[in-house]
Amino acid sequence: MNKVYVLLMAGVLAASCSKKEVEMPQEGKDLIEIVTNVAPQTRVPNLEQDGSGNFVQGDVLSVFVSGNMNTIHTTYTLGTTSMTWSGLKLAGDVSEVTFSACYPQQELGSDGTFEFNTYSAEYKDLLLSEAQKVTVGTPKPVNLSFNHAMHLLNVNFTSDGYYSAEELKTLVTTCKAKASCVVDAASGRIKETKPGVESFIAEGAAAAFYLVPQSTSDVILSVKINQLTKEYSLKTLLEDLGTPQETLQGGKKITLTLKLCKDKIIVESGSIGAWGDQATVDGEVVIG
Repeated sequence: MNKVYVLLMAGVLAASCSKKEVEMPQEGKDLIEIVTNVAPQTRVPNLEQDGSGNFVQGDVLSVFVSGNMNTIHTTYTLGTTSMTWSGLKLAGDVSEVTFSACYPQQELGSDGTFEFNTYSAEYKDLLLSEAQKVTVGTPKPVNLSFNHAMHLLNVNFTSDGYYSAEELKTLVTTCKAKASCVVDAASGRIKETKPGVESFIAEGAAAAFYLVPQSTSDVILSVKINQLTKEYSLKTLLEDLGTPQETLQGGKKITLTLKLCKDKIIVESGSIGAWGDQATVDGEVVIG
């Protein structure tokens, strides 16, 4: 797994959940060394063929420092900024803190949380680094391991020959699902999923939807090609495949292959697992 080493300087941080751009790096024992690594299949600007990758100079993240004090939020740009213990201005009785982070950068609310909406976000693959305990003043690197917070639903389409390749390009897939979640910055975890539903739309023979964790019964897929339209719940579809799933979990993905026939749609195959398939199921299910 590729790693990128980043040194960061925290500027003067104000009251709770405060945020400001950090200053230029300085040398010395006060420096906090941050080591970041990105899980395979993470979509960042620099990707290898197998989907693994690393952050590159210019990427902007949010770092959260917490403990028995209010959460400190600082934004930094990789490769150009650094962080120091003195810059955090911790109270003298604070001996241990936690570091968590997210990519892309987020605006933190006064309650120490932020909302992420996959429908409106420009970069929909939210990466979270869960809280890591760190001894104040340690010279050891702070390790931030980023993982996917969203669930990835892939839907691919083939034809039994009735529909041409050109017709498949006109296919429209609509995914109705909950779209936003609340993240607790201090823990680096999703706190709750919000009830609002959006319609995610994709055209063509392949569709990919980044979804917040939610019940599979809340996810409704609609497929339209020419005069044929079919709608079904993801929960029922997975049950018919013999792989029932009650919830969509962050960091995992479902991939379905649907075969389009003259007057029906057949589920040709599917896989469920981490982003890097771990389990595969095969079979056919007639929809409608």
